[in-house]
Amino acid sequence: MHFRIQFFLVFCHDIEAEKTNFNEEALALMSIKAGFIDPLNRLDDWRLPENEGLKGSAQCNWTGVWCNSNGSVETLHLSCMNLSGLVLDDIGNLKSLRSLELCCNELSSHLPKSISILTSLDSIDVSQNLFTGGFPLGFGRASELT
Repeated sequence: MHFRIQFFLVFCHDIEAEKTNFNEEALALMSIKAGFIDPLNRLDDWRLPENEGLKGSAQCNWTGVWCNSNGSVETLHLSCMNLSGLVLDDIGNLKSLRSLELCCNELSSHLPKSISILTSLDSIDVSQNLFTGGFPLGFGRASELT
């Protein structure tokens, strides 16, 4: 009996942790969007639904965002969207991110340090932007990166 109760509590905690993860990702994406200048309004559908608040995984239906079967953001594809502005540190909150494509925009400044904690990355394309400097220290920790 003790094992069943413990299993139930762990199971409920895991579900709650997943909800928190989705909330963090939606908030991270909203913050990332705030760093962009989007004159063509390409990211107009990046909005939190009023009736759901921060529950669920609304971000999985946003332009350029693909999620895995767990509802975590796995791909962020924002190439050729005429975006300018900055890539904010909140990108580091997309812990399951495997593919980041930002090429062919006019993003500027430097790549945020938090990009180096995205150890699940297997592909990244930030070419044809206005970035200054190199990749942040520790970026090579993504062992699957090609």
